[in-house]
Amino acid sequence: MEVIKKLDLNFLKTEFLGILSQNEPLESRSTYRVGGIAEWFFEPSSVDEISRFFKKTASLEFSVSVLGGGANVLISDDGVPGLLVSTKKLISSPVLLNNESIEYSSGTSAQVVLQDGLTRNRKGYAFLAGIPGTIGGALVMNAGTHVGNIVDIIESCEVVQKNGDRKLVRKEEMGLSYRKSEFLVAGDLITKVTFKNLGNDESGTERALLKESLERRKKSQPLDLPSCGSVFKNPLDGPPAGKLIEECGLKGKRRGCAVVSEKHANFIVIDRSSSEPPPRAQDIYDLAKEIKKSVQLKFQIELELEMKLLGPLKFVSGF
Repeated sequence: MEVIKKLDLNFLKTEFLGILSQNEPLESRSTYRVGGIAEWFFEPSSVDEISRFFKKTASLEFSVSVLGGGANVLISDDGVPGLLVSTKKLISSPVLLNNESIEYSSGTSAQVVLQDGLTRNRKGYAFLAGIPGTIGGALVMNAGTHVGNIVDIIESCEVVQKNGDRKLVRKEEMGLSYRKSEFLVAGDLITKVTFKNLGNDESGTERALLKESLERRKKSQPLDLPSCGSVFKNPLDGPPAGKLIEECGLKGKRRGCAVVSEKHANFIVIDRSSSEPPPRAQDIYDLAKEIKKSVQLKFQIELELEMKLLGPLKFVSGF
């Protein structure tokens, strides 16, 4: 960590328009509203800024973590070591390419992308209904719903590597599978996402799927309380994770303010209605570990986390 502290922050602040700070509080930067501080935090205002920043620091050794909208992440109470880069200001207007594909900045909200697709009357966007966070984060986890996944419409993306170089990655190079991608290495940051043209929605199918998906989410998910969405991935075979957790009798199970939702057991929500102390990431973490252990013991099925962990190595690798 001492290496990055040799950076001349005053000099860098005159170089970049984006936020560059030390010991940046992170509690407000995730949907769980928990977490410590970032040792170093950079929120670039443009792709050019993050590229230039990495080029200026290429000779230094420090860990790099990436944070999008904070919708599917649990940030440790001990904070995030090294450099945390936020993509939330990597936003610009969609670009219609010559082949009718559309390029989106990675910091664009998934819901803004959805509305753009609907405005253009495009097919293939309905899977984004209700998905929080940024479109870059959605690609990292191959986000989706029961009506589809981002793999169905993605064409390519641009990545800025830790050395500052930009790289185009085609869909076939991404290694996309259920809630997973395999093309990023440590320090890589998605800057642009390109959706292919699946044609116009002449029949109105997209809007019908959108309406059905939103109604389904409203009925089945605890949207009125803070959460990160699904905590665990569904097993590839057998019942979904929520059903397994429910059959373990864990609905309503509590650790501090962290509670297994009564509405959907694969959601851990923050319930501040009791006299419990303020919510902690550790309570969510410990409750998730207890869920995983219970399902393993009862069904001999090892659940895999869907939410991402940000923090010290012992926090990230200890689950």
